[in-house]
Amino acid sequence: MFCRTILLPKTGCSKSSSKKKLPAFSLDVSWSVGDEMAVLFGYSGSGKSMTLRMIAGLTKPDAGRVALDGDILYDGRRRLSLRSQSRQVGFVGQTW
Repeated sequence: MFCRTILLPKTGCSKSSSKKKLPAFSLDVSWSVGDEMAVLFGYSGSGKSMTLRMIAGLTKPDAGRVALDGDILYDGRRRLSLRSQSRQVGFVGQTW
């Protein structure tokens, strides 16, 4: 198996607790980043890109909450989902 590393730039505070059911597996991720550099790494197919897609708003989580610098980007309980264009988050995916 291959292992990939994804670096997240230094921001204020990021919190994510999201779930996504996929045909091959269920993704259940929860993490928090303070005012430091974060690294998201794992084996190929472990959900790194899916996690970033949910933070960026390119994939809607089935449940959970995503917040960045105190701004709520997604909250499944409150049925709030900020459009991806309004999130000011971007990344270059694997198939760019």
